[in-house]
Amino acid sequence: MLSKLGSGLKPIPPGIFLEHLRIPSVKGANAENPDLAVSPAREVMAIIPAWTQPFLDYLIDRKLPEDEVLVRQIIRRARSYTIVDGQLYKRSANGVFLKCVSNQDGIEILREIHAGDCGHHAAPRSLVAKAFRLGFWLTAKEDAEKLVKTCRGYLTKSYSRLCGRRTPERKEFSGGQESGEIPSPGEIDAIAIAIELDIISIIIIIISTIYTAITTAAPRHRCNDLGWILII
Repeated sequence: MLSKLGSGLKPIPPGIFLEHLRIPSVKGANAENPDLAVSPAREVMAIIPAWTQPFLDYLIDRKLPEDEVLVRQIIRRARSYTIVDGQLYKRSANGVFLKCVSNQDGIEILREIHAGDCGHHAAPRSLVAKAFRLGFWLTAKEDAEKLVKTCRGYLTKSYSRLCGRRTPERKEFSGGQESGEIPSPGEIDAIAIAIELDIISIIIIIISTIYTAITTAAPRHRCNDLGWILII
């Protein structure tokens, strides 16, 4: 109704009230001093402690937080860490010390390996394995998966397959075959090898049967039969 009243020149029907606003109903910026009407921008700086600080406090000064859950986690995980020249290192399974870095530095390491000058857009698992050669941080796996998901250059491989997620299995073969699960590539190779062995065994049986028949036949027919075998 309002759109028709605004575009048409017809008189306003009874019962409808119309008012023309000549000035804006919302106060805008002051023409003389526009800074008064605009609220100043405020910057909030959040100080986020590094994830290595609780381990450093415990290993150096034996300081622990007040939360009992965090206390148990720090004490349990601190067994895998050591301090060398004031720097926190993590002991790997093979005994190599991994330098602990901040989350920001870890993300930069992942980005350089994945899409840097020599990057080849690796998958998350191989990306984390290479990143641990330069540093270690707790959220490396999650950061690698997030980086790969948002990377535009990672288009040649399936992310879900590389993470171990199985795609839905088809329940029917194409071409009107009987219903059933599609065999895996390893099962297909095993089936092909079994078929080849069956064919070879059948050929051996046929040749041995023919050879036995020739050796037991009359001497005058052996030459002709032997010639046919050579032709076959």
